[in-house]
Amino acid sequence: MNAPGVPNAPAPLALAPGELLAWSAVVLLVPVLSLAARYERAARDAEVVSVRLESPSAPASKGVPSPARLNLNHASAAELELLPGIGAAKARKIVEYRESHGPFLAVDELSAIRGISKAMTQRLEPLVTTRSNE
Repeated sequence: MNAPGVPNAPAPLALAPGELLAWSAVVLLVPVLSLAARYERAARDAEVVSVRLESPSAPASKGVPSPARLNLNHASAAELELLPGIGAAKARKIVEYRESHGPFLAVDELSAIRGISKAMTQRLEPLVTTRSNE
């Protein structure tokens, strides 16, 4: 019996030792499994596709076609970042230039973009194109 004004406490839960162990496992595993699923989703969402870019002028193995060039007029900023020397800022500038000036007619137009030198344009020339059929 409790003191006056104090409500009766609920009776303690009576579980057999096996039931207690089972419920403990559930209580402990559910957050762990939920966390594991969250990390798995994050890892799947963050997968990065790596693309190996090679110079088309390099000799191709017999029977193996040369790799396709990246089209400057269709490439996303993420795709442009795969090019050597092109980071997020330069990739964004290339896309902005293309959106404001229209499609690139020649690869050497890249040098009109601030931060992209003529030397860099020459290094990128074997890796990119402005034509749809390449």
